[in-house]
This record gives sequence, C-alpha cells and structure tokens, in this order.
Amino acid sequence: LPALRREAGVEHLWFETPGAQRLLIVFSCVASHHSFAEATTLPGRMPGHHLMFVRCPERNWYCDGRYDALHALFRTSVASRFAPDAVTCWYGSMGGHGALKFALEFGWRAMVFNPQVDLDLWAAFRPDDRARLLATRRERDLLSRPLEQWARMPLYYACGTDAADRAAFSRLVARLRECRHLTAVIEKFADPHHAGLMHRIACGPVAAALGRIDDRLTQLDQPEADPRAAVVEPARLDAFWHALDAARALKVEIQVRDGRLAWQPSGATGTIGTTGASVRSVARS
Repeated sequence: LPALRREAGVEHLWFETPGAQRLLIVFSCVASHHSFAEATTLPGRMPGHHLMFVRCPERNWYCDGRYDALHALFRTSVASRFAPDAVTCWYGSMGGHGALKFALEFGWRAMVFNPQVDLDLWAAFRPDDRARLLATRRERDLLSRPLEQWARMPLYYACGTDAADRAAFSRLVARLRECRHLTAVIEKFADPHHAGLMHRIACGPVAAALGRIDDRLTQLDQPEADPRAAVVEPARLDAFWHALDAARALKVEIQVRDGRLAWQPSGATGTIGTTGASVRSVARS
C-alpha cells in the first residue's frame, strides 16, 4: 500500500492531503486490531486533514510496549510537525481509550465514542476480555491522569445506553467535574449497542460528521466561554453534573473557565437526537 509506513518501529498508514493544516489520527478497536479502522472510508473525504491510522495488534488497549512504541512515533512524526491544536484523535471502544490516552498526553483534541476510561471496570463487564485487560501494567488508567491534561484537551464524547458504557461515563463525569478549565461536547444517545455508534449518529457520511465536530471543538476552545452560553451558579453545579450523568439522551456543550461553568445545547455537530433540555431546569433555576 502506498500509504503504509514504518517509523519508530511502528507500521501505520499516512495519507498526505495537499493544503491540509490539520491531522486526524484514527485508532483501531478490538475488532480491527489487526488492521486499520476506517482506512477505506476516510481518505479523500476530509480535505482539511492529513490522515494517520494506527492499530494495536496486541489487543492490550495501547498499554505497555504498544504505548511506548506509539509515543515514540507520535513524538517524532506528529508533535515535531504539528501544533497541539492541529491534531485530533478519533475512535471508539479500545480505539477510544487509545485516542483519549494520547490526546491527554500531548494536549490534542479527542473525539471518542463509548471508550473504556477504566480498564478494571470494563473487565468487570466483559469476562471474555478480562484476562487480557487485567494483564496490562502501564499507562492503563486514564482517570488518574493529572487534571492539567484534561484541562488542555478539547473533548467530544458520545455515549450510548449499554450498561458498561454508562458506567464508564459516570466515572468520566466524576473526573470532569473536578476541572477548573474544560472544553467538552457531551452527547448521549438512546442506543443500546456498544460498537459502531458513530456510524449510527452521524446523519450522513462519517467524514463530514468528524469535520463538523472538529471544527466545533476548535471554535469552543477559546480563552473565554461563549457569551451565549448559560452560566451555572455554584449552588447548582452538583445538580447539573447529576442531570448530565442521569440523562438517557442529551447533547450539550460545556465550557469551564476558572471554575465557572457555562453550557448550551449542542447543535453544531449535526448528529441525531435531542439537545440539552434535561439539564436546562437545574442549570437555569
């Protein structure tokens, strides 16, 4: 394949897009661990992005040796060429775990759906993967990473209603509510299936949806919150985060600046579903 490269000991795909200023890195999930997820669907359909595809043949959630190898690759081939705000990591499940992990590490944007944020939690829900999950040793705990890393990573997070995905989202909420700086688009869908969520919510080609989400995260990641957003009073913050966690379906944008939280319904992504009506009463009362 012309796009197949080997750098820092890691095979990956790279599609150079003339005139592009940004890079999208796609992380394979368990089902595509031996190949490159979405490598036949995205090239040529994202004119503003160069494309990089990585995989995890060990099926170890990008931990241990796979983490070390990719970290070296990203450091030499990505971080040396692109500013942090020009790079976005994308995918779901194990790929979402990897996308979050390296976005946190390098300060890149993350667009993820139904990722595993806690490998011990996922092991409790997925007995077939338990031995492999529990065998990982290093770089496995996303939620213990410093708040400073969460603060500098613009985040799009899509979550369905699978029990394990809802439990993972609850763990994420507990971490995000500690951030004094945060840029996030949170979208929850009444979708019971773990895999393939992005294709079901995209309202058309996935490449177009990814472009819209990436553009919106860039717009939101400003020093000041959007003046159109509703500010949540400190006394209502607990109720706001509880409503976010409990909602079965909603779409909201959240900006925390110096501990001051502002939110508004998420509509710019163009995904299916309802907006943030379920948190409006607690946020504005």
